Amino acid sequence: MTNFLQLHSHFVQQMPGGISVNNLRSTLTLGDGSTVQFALPCLPIGGGLVLVPAVYTEGPSGVRMDFGRWSPGYCANGFGVILPFSTTDQALAVRVCQSFHAAPDTAWTDSVDTVMAWLRASGFGASS
Repeated sequence: MTNFLQLHSHFVQQMPGGISVNNLRSTLTLGDGSTVQFALPCLPIGGGLVLVPAVYTEGPSGVRMDFGRWSPGYCANGFGVILPFSTTDQALAVRVCQSFHAAPDTAWTDSVDTVMAWLRASGFGASS
């Protein structure tokens, strides 16, 4: 069986007066102290909501993208953020993303502590 996954690193959004090109960037400090920044590949799920592969530093100079773990995120209107949650279940990552986006008491600009409290209160808990 062959699997194919096409990811995007940039999103074009029509806005009044023009277009906006958006992307999610990751900044990581490697084991040797170097800092790297790059556009993350994303799997769009609609309305600016995306899934991104989990990204880890590895050894003194490596970066690993894990396409078996997914984190929910948002990328639109020149703004991008990834929730501090990852799972091996893409469907669960989509549910977390959509639920967070729809919740009246959350915002994509919330602090990590606030997001973690929402995840626990919503029954999503920590990363799975």
